[in-house]
Amino acid sequence: TTNSTYANRQNDMKRYAILIGAEKYEEFDETPFCHGDVDALFNVLTKKCDYAEQDVLVFKLTVPNGLSPRDILDKIENLLDKSADGDSILFFYAGHGESIGDDSYLILPNTKGINKETTALPLRDVTHFLSKNKRFNIRVFDTCHSGQDVRSTKSNVNADEFTRNILENGAQGSITFASCNLHEKSYYDAELRQGVFTHAFVKAIEDTD
Repeated sequence: TTNSTYANRQNDMKRYAILIGAEKYEEFDETPFCHGDVDALFNVLTKKCDYAEQDVLVFKLTVPNGLSPRDILDKIENLLDKSADGDSILFFYAGHGESIGDDSYLILPNTKGINKETTALPLRDVTHFLSKNKRFNIRVFDTCHSGQDVRSTKSNVNADEFTRNILENGAQGSITFASCNLHEKSYYDAELRQGVFTHAFVKAIEDTD
């Protein structure tokens, strides 16, 4: 009965995703292979995890054709408007990140070094916008200083409990997968041509029934 309930819920709920990767910046060091990270996650979500291609927004940011912080938050709001209570929204960012005081920021291609607070995207804003409605939010960050609001370092997550939380009717809340803590760095592997964290994250999905 429980498995049947989960199966019915899976058929009812919709899965949305925003996948963003940035490799080159006007004023910051390059972060190689982030566009490849986006491709790898898109492929595993659409081929294995029942994400419809039209419900996955992909942005490979470049200079000068990037997105502003406001643009990204608008796209999150658009998905919230399109989705319904109980659906899930996955937000992924691979690229440069920085910490300023106790806050973490996603550095965008057009972020200005002398004005990061207004030209980069604060993680707290992503969290705030994703939590506006009753959605289950999955935030995945492969960027330096990305573990700002991770409140648990529990390594033995119970897969059945995690699935149950997502698939229950009216499920809401959020879970964050971050490549490192607030004051740590994230790394890429030139042989894999991917971020180390994203490669492991995608492989874990591929290896899970």
